[in-house]
Amino acid sequence: TCALPIYRIRVSVIGAGDRGLELVHQIRMCPGAEIAAIADIYSKRLEKAAAFVPAAQFVPDYRSLLDDSSIDAVVIATPTHLHAEQFIAALGAGKHVYLEKTLALDVAQANRMRAAYESVAGKLTVQVGHQSCSFGQMDDVRQFLTQPARIGKVSAISMRNFRNTPYGKP
Repeated sequence: TCALPIYRIRVSVIGAGDRGLELVHQIRMCPGAEIAAIADIYSKRLEKAAAFVPAAQFVPDYRSLLDDSSIDAVVIATPTHLHAEQFIAALGAGKHVYLEKTLALDVAQANRMRAAYESVAGKLTVQVGHQSCSFGQMDDVRQFLTQPARIGKVSAISMRNFRNTPYGKP
């Protein structure tokens, strides 16, 4: 759950695929957060996103969102090969960034992203998320394991995440 808002934050989402729209849903549940805009090159995805947040702005090119000074933060939920360019551009535009898994396609991109972050460190917040780490079940596991009397000797830990998606869709 989200804490009570201290102020309003306007968020744009880059990538309106399944994961991007799931993040839109989660952001909408946070008091003080507003989905200001969504970008995706595929018009059908933008049409689908409009059903979730009709008041948002919808654009095919994410770069126009970065020029909007009323947007505080961006969520990047695009394929990995696009992450570095979008991440670096967002930081360069003065936006806070939540980047969905995986950080970068290769080490060279990760190094460029780190340099971009270091140039704004202390001014902007960056978080790299991963479903199994960002969801609440990890906190639940930590809390459960802090009471050793509940379990015996741990010899293995296995975790699964199942989604209810249409048949034949990964």
